[in-house]
Amino acid sequence: MKQMTLVALAAVTLAGCDASNSTAPESASMVRPQLAALAGATLDQSQTASDGYAAIGFFGDQAQLFTAGISGTLSQVDLQLGRTGSPGDLVVQIRTVAGGVPSSSILSSATVAEARVTLSDTLDWVSVVLSPSVGVVSGTQYAIVLTAPAVPPCCDGYKWAASFLDPYPGGTMAQLSGRGASWQSLPAIDFAFKTYVTPLGPVSKDQCEKGGWRILGFANQGQCVRFVETGKDSRPGA
Repeated sequence: MKQMTLVALAAVTLAGCDASNSTAPESASMVRPQLAALAGATLDQSQTASDGYAAIGFFGDQAQLFTAGISGTLSQVDLQLGRTGSPGDLVVQIRTVAGGVPSSSILSSATVAEARVTLSDTLDWVSVVLSPSVGVVSGTQYAIVLTAPAVPPCCDGYKWAASFLDPYPGGTMAQLSGRGASWQSLPAIDFAFKTYVTPLGPVSKDQCEKGGWRILGFANQGQCVRFVETGKDSRPGA
């Protein structure tokens, strides 16, 4: 059973299904740009279904691989999280990917204060602004890595909402189970996450065709063409 392979806090496995945390499955998209709350950025990748969770604690870290759909600047990720006890602050990293798992190359790192994550059975969305922001390339895989460096040996930790139905086609869950262990990929499981990217501007009208204007964050093809012709950027937050 895949659920039994997930990281546990002490002797208690936190990766089981929990009906109180379940949400109706939503179709994941590898390219689904929408206006985001963060000015200038669009919602690029997302996976919002969950029927359980996995733990980030003393025994290991967790990661979600994703494939960028937009070339631009990754400035924010949203994660569906909960907390058990007092595990200390949570560190969120963006890493490159090698061999289908996170590499040791950290592109950006942000700290989430323990108090920002709900201490309850309810897992809530937490927005994490990346500093520095990360340049990403469409079609390239990256990893969102979560670690709790100050967590005690027992029995506190973080919970990251996950779906065991393989809903996201652009990546998969990976876990670091045990101190000094190697990353392992769990292809049938995906964490709940969202990525926000500020698109790069087009350099030719051809890039505005066949839906390219949408990928670049414009409201229509005409706005995209106008950018090429005049340099006027009409995208939100520009």
